[in-house]
Amino acid sequence: MKRVESAIRDGRCVLCLGKRALNEKGVLEMLRQHDTLSIVTLADEVPDGVQALSEEALSPACSSDGGVIVLLDPDPSADAAGLKILDELMGSAANTPRLVMVCKAFNPFSFPARMRLMKIQQMKDRVRDFVKAISGLELSERAQPVVGFAAMRAEPQKEKPAPEKEPTKQRAPQAVFVGRESEIKAVQEAVAAGGSLVVEGPSGIGKSWLLERALTSLGDAAPEILPEVMLSDGAGFDTLATRLAEIVGGLSVVTGEERPIPRKVARTIAEAVSSVTPGEKVLVISGLDSLLRRDGTFLKDDRLSFLLRALLEVESGLSLVFVTTHPPRSKGENLGCRRVELGGLAREDLPAFFEAYRAVNVEEDQLEDVFERTHGHPMALRVFAAAWENSGSKLLDKKKFMRARGVADVERLKAYLKTQVEDLSKDERRALSITSHCIEPIAATSVSELGVKRGERLSLLSKGLLDSTAGSENRRYSVHSMVTRCLSRRERENFELLEHFAQQYREMANTQDDSLSKLAAQQRSNRLFTGARKGRLRMKLSVPDGDGVMGAVLDMGRAKRWDLAASVLKEALKQDPYNTEMRLIKAELMSASGAPHKAISALYVDTARLCPTPEVFHHEASWHQSARGGAAARGDANATKSLERGLGRFPKNGRLLRRLAGLKAGQGQLQQAEALLRQSLEIEPGIADGWSLLGSVLLERGDAPWTEAEECLRKAVEMDPGGPLQLTRLGRLLRHKGMVDAESRAALWTEAEDLLTLGAKKDGRNPTAGLELALLWIDKAQLGDEVDLEQAESYLRRALKVSKKNAQAQVGLVRILARTDRAEDAAQRLQNLLSRDINYMAQAALGELFAFQGRIFRAEKELRTAWKQAPENAPNRELIRLELQRLEDLISSGAAVDIEKQAEGQELVEPTTQEVGQGPRREAGKTVVRRKGGKSKNAAKDAVASEEPAEAAEAAEPAEAAEPAEAAEPAEAAEAAEPAEAAEAAEAAEAAEAAEPAVASSSLNEEDPSSGLKA
Repeated sequence: MKRVESAIRDGRCVLCLGKRALNEKGVLEMLRQHDTLSIVTLADEVPDGVQALSEEALSPACSSDGGVIVLLDPDPSADAAGLKILDELMGSAANTPRLVMVCKAFNPFSFPARMRLMKIQQMKDRVRDFVKAISGLELSERAQPVVGFAAMRAEPQKEKPAPEKEPTKQRAPQAVFVGRESEIKAVQEAVAAGGSLVVEGPSGIGKSWLLERALTSLGDAAPEILPEVMLSDGAGFDTLATRLAEIVGGLSVVTGEERPIPRKVARTIAEAVSSVTPGEKVLVISGLDSLLRRDGTFLKDDRLSFLLRALLEVESGLSLVFVTTHPPRSKGENLGCRRVELGGLAREDLPAFFEAYRAVNVEEDQLEDVFERTHGHPMALRVFAAAWENSGSKLLDKKKFMRARGVADVERLKAYLKTQVEDLSKDERRALSITSHCIEPIAATSVSELGVKRGERLSLLSKGLLDSTAGSENRRYSVHSMVTRCLSRRERENFELLEHFAQQYREMANTQDDSLSKLAAQQRSNRLFTGARKGRLRMKLSVPDGDGVMGAVLDMGRAKRWDLAASVLKEALKQDPYNTEMRLIKAELMSASGAPHKAISALYVDTARLCPTPEVFHHEASWHQSARGGAAARGDANATKSLERGLGRFPKNGRLLRRLAGLKAGQGQLQQAEALLRQSLEIEPGIADGWSLLGSVLLERGDAPWTEAEECLRKAVEMDPGGPLQLTRLGRLLRHKGMVDAESRAALWTEAEDLLTLGAKKDGRNPTAGLELALLWIDKAQLGDEVDLEQAESYLRRALKVSKKNAQAQVGLVRILARTDRAEDAAQRLQNLLSRDINYMAQAALGELFAFQGRIFRAEKELRTAWKQAPENAPNRELIRLELQRLEDLISSGAAVDIEKQAEGQELVEPTTQEVGQGPRREAGKTVVRRKGGKSKNAAKDAVASEEPAEAAEAAEPAEAAEPAEAAEPAEAAEAAEPAEAAEAAEAAEAAEAAEPAVASSSLNEEDPSSGLKA
């Protein structure tokens, strides 16, 4: 193989393909892409990109000494004519080349005479493997403008397309910037004054275009634009903190061996940044929305959120511009920083878009229709204008085409972009994939070096899938994030492309004189090398740089490569032992790999001591709740202790208070939960989850009419109108309120049904809203209303998939089965319920089962028992009373007797409950009692000795043999009680989980799009 490699490097090698090699899938396509290789064929038909046998074709191997001809899987019978020609050409050549045979086996005597006498070297490889090997060799050694991308080139150079398939000449649409005069002025004034500025707007609204226009149009007065920090592209606390430290002249607070806790680090950096002269420098921080919840609060209380909060709230001299789809909020309230909110373009700006895409014959009333559909959304207008050139006014005949409810509604736009990307040709999609890897807009020459042809760029531009800067000179290209998401993950994360750009940023860092630009290039290069799985090529920096490593370690954990992940983590923590997030990832890996409980607990304690954040205690609580082999109650108890320790360190953290309150409520400690929630609302009065959870606790704790609980829940819905959790909790309260308020029952249940239907639609993954809606429908069916029991059953079964021990779902399903003539299935489920836990709702469901089978007297008995067992403040008690009253009316009127007579011929289906003490018993005197300490030396003698008195007792008094079984009754009763306690613990865990949906979860069990690096 070394001889072949050397010949390829020096241009002394010729590849000769047999018919079998030509027909092997993928071989010819790979070879066509390497224009420096000489490729010939033994076959009669010569495909494109391959030469026929001739002296000129074999000249690289025969014109000088040391030439090599590689025969790829020749067939002596099928390639006989070609082998004969090859034999003659080698005989007449000035220099005889060496022959290398690539095949599993061959017979030298089946080849022509001259070839038999030659020394033939065999390589026992598959043709495909050999081609891949030389492809990597050639690409790494030959001089190319772009290293490693010959495989991404277009079709072979000698391709001769048919005339009818030739692409038509296209003209690139003009890149125009229209409108936004007031927004540009607001951005310029905010930048000149310094401090924090939040530029917000829906995806595709043109936030980056606005900033570029506003900052570059200032001329000589333009401030220095610092390298952008992209939080959604792998940048985290280390990237942002070290950049800011470099801006203010370097801070030991991020590099010192003994650093303060993360909160003090964030405060110190924010105070130092405020000393910068206003208006001189601008730092753009994009991707902030990737760290925010729907209500604008931060997803996690980690180091990065500490720093971002400090930067958003401080009066900084440095101009910090945050780009986000929705504004950040602190404690549920809007921050005091400046805001520029982008909406749709004005109606008079629409003609410019259509003129830029050369869409003609667009009338004013048609533009009005376009504006009503798109609401002036620039991205939607762009694709509308691009589609108009081919379809024209036919687009307006499609009533749903690009029709949005508002400028923030981009669902139809995303669906259309997805369709457009799927309809691209193979070359266009490859070109789009290559361009999407560019972190910054890239020049046309660089795009061409990557193998993207001009025609492919024009086609993508004309379809609105590629962005370009305005002007014909120095035009740069980029792909919008909305279009990038339409590609597959493999297309978005091509390792060769990531490595190529990493090398470019590495070279850029070596040529930079400015320390900040050099640091930014180094950090980007390291993240790209990590994303390309080339972590060994990372540069060692003098500042912490662990942002890219964490995503790679998580990928290793998902692949269960524990040793490799542990070694990478060990090296990273050795460089930066104060990286809180990396320590938490280490805890996840240890837990997933089965590390000892004490070791993981010690890691959490050490992390809380060195670099504490509230997220550490959330993470530890989640670990306790998900621990294997332990009861749910024990996990909740340990999680409660972890959260209490967290409150001791961060007493004013509202998220810790809310989660602890949720656990307390699940454990039945409603009074403590209420106190914690009221404390959290004093700290963070603008958080909808706090009001919602307080209303839910008051519902469980108080009696009807739950006035304060309803006020809290309605306030939560007002703060978070689309929150499925808030809608579900308010719907649940109204359902309960309708049970006890007969006069307002219809109105309350109608409102509850609307809220629960919307909640189930908003969040289909959470079955709580569907469960409450199904129970409401069953209650309405009990009172004679017509409901969709089939849909209710599907909601209940979905809830049981999440938690098989959900008693509410089980009872609700039994009630549906009884109403739909499936008594046997209902009886079986009731038997499981009654054997585990006898509660009043299961007893009432048993009464309904008897009633639907025509056993009115049995049903009345069971319902009366359930009514007596129900607590006085239980809202379901009123519905049981109504059903009991209906049965009593049937009995008093005599109709019950007629119903019983009609059911006499039918077999009664009922659950079979086994009473304690019944069932098979062991024969008295035959039980051997084993010692717990293990086998003793005299175990056999002890067993015999224990049997002799028992046999004597059996012979003397047979009647006394039943006493051991009777004595066992308390033990059996205790065993029967244990599942009930386990069920209660499971329900408590579910209640706590529903109370705090933002519980930290293991990243190893999730495919986080943000964990994979996208350049």
